[in-house]
Amino acid sequence: MLRQSHPQRYVSNTANCCNPVLAACMLALLCISFSVRSAVLTVGAGGAFATVQSALDAAEMMPGDDEIRVRSGSYAENIQFFSSGGGDSILLSGGWNAAFSSSSDLRDSILDGTASGRVLDLELTGADELTIRGFSIVNGLADSRVGINLSSMDSSRFVLENSAVCDHVALDDRTDSAGIFMSLVGSSSALITGSDICNNLAESTGTVDVRGGGMSAQVEGSAELVITGNVITDNVVTVAGAGSGLGAGLSISGFDPGVSIVITDNLISNNRITAESATGTGIILGGPNWEFRRNVVSGNIDDDEVAFGAQLAASVFSGQGFCSDNLIVNGNSRGVQLNSNADSELRVTNLTVVDHGERGILATVNGNGMLSVFNSISVNADTNAQLNTGVTSGNNLFADDPGLFVDAVLGDYRLADGSAAIDAGNNSPPGGLGTADVEGNQRVVGAAVDIGAYERADIQFEDGFED
Repeated sequence: MLRQSHPQRYVSNTANCCNPVLAACMLALLCISFSVRSAVLTVGAGGAFATVQSALDAAEMMPGDDEIRVRSGSYAENIQFFSSGGGDSILLSGGWNAAFSSSSDLRDSILDGTASGRVLDLELTGADELTIRGFSIVNGLADSRVGINLSSMDSSRFVLENSAVCDHVALDDRTDSAGIFMSLVGSSSALITGSDICNNLAESTGTVDVRGGGMSAQVEGSAELVITGNVITDNVVTVAGAGSGLGAGLSISGFDPGVSIVITDNLISNNRITAESATGTGIILGGPNWEFRRNVVSGNIDDDEVAFGAQLAASVFSGQGFCSDNLIVNGNSRGVQLNSNADSELRVTNLTVVDHGERGILATVNGNGMLSVFNSISVNADTNAQLNTGVTSGNNLFADDPGLFVDAVLGDYRLADGSAAIDAGNNSPPGGLGTADVEGNQRVVGAAVDIGAYERADIQFEDGFED
C-alpha cells in the first residue's frame, strides 16, 4: 500500500503554479469560473428545465456566457451538444440544492447513460467554451468513446473539474476509449483536473489494437492538453484476439510540433491490460512537446503470460519530452520504457522505480535522438535498468539497497536516515531539474538534490522533538 494514496487534487497547489503552461490554464479556468453570467438556467425538480439536454440547447441559443445549475439527483440522459462557434461559454455545474442557491462538492448530480449509448457527445468550435463541474458521469455503453466523446477545434476550450467518469463499457470488434476520448485540433485546449476516471472497460471482440480504458486523447496543430490532480484507477483494456492493449489508464498522443501536453500530480493505479501484448499498463504517452511530472504510477498490470508491458511507456517524436519526479512502483512487468526517436530529445530526472517483475527502466535511442537519465532510483526488479547505446546517464542508483527507503514494504518510498540517495544527485542534469518533488515539496534541500522522486526535508522537528 502506498503511503501517498492520492495526489494533490486541485490545480491551486504551489508546485503546479511553478509550471507556466499550467499557470496559464489555471488563470483561464478562474476566468471561466468567476465571470459574470448572462443567464442562470436551472435543471431538476423545481427548476426551469427537466433535463440537462434541454438546458444546454436553450443556453446555446442565448447570447453571452451562461450557467446551468443542476440539482442533486440522477438524470438518465444521453446528451449531444454541438456548439455554434459564436464565442460564448457555458458553465454546467452539479450538486445544487432545492433552491439552486448553494452546491455541494459531492458529485451528486449523476448523468446516467443507462447502458444505452454515450453519455456526453460534445463538439466545440470557434472560440466556444464548456466547463463541466461537480458531476458523476456513469453507466454508458457503446461501441467506442463512451463516457465523454469530445471533438474540440478552432480556439475552443473544454474543462472537466471535480467530476467522476466511471463505469463505462466500450464493446465492439474495433473499439477504444471507454471513459473519455478527446480530439483536440487547431488551437483548442482542454483541462482535466480534480476528477476520478475509474472502472471503465474497453473490450474488443476482434483481432485489433485497443487504446484507452480510462482516457485517450489525440492532440494536433497547436492544441494544448493539461491533465492534473486526477485519480485514474481500475480501468481495463481487453483484446479477445491477437491485438495489443495500449494505455489502460491513459493513452495520449501528440501529432504536430506545435502541441503542448502537460500531465502532472495524478495517481494512475491498478489499471490492467488483458491482451496478447501490452504497452503502457498505466499510461502510454507519445509525440512532441510533453511533460510528465510528479505522478504516482502504481500497481498497473499486464495479464499476458509473458509480461513485458511497462507501467509508463513514453516516447518522443520530433520534439522534447520531460519526465521528472515520478514514483513508479509495484508492477508485474516493466516499470518504465523510454524511447527517443529521430530529431527528438527526452530528458528524464528524479524517478523512483521499485518492485517490477521485468526491467525497472528500459531506455532506447533511435536515429539521432537524445535521451538522458539522471538522479534516478531503480531497484528490486528482475533487471533494475537497461540503458541502451546512446543514452547518457549520471548520479543514478540501480543497485538494490534496503537502506534507501523509510519502509518500502509498507509503501513508504521517502528516503530513510542515512540513505545513499540523500544529497547525491546532479543539480544541473540535461534538461534541468523539476520544480518540486513528487509531493510538491521544495526540490533541492541541502548540498545537492536528492536522487529519486522524494526530496529529504529537514526533519529535525518532524515528530515535535529535536533529535
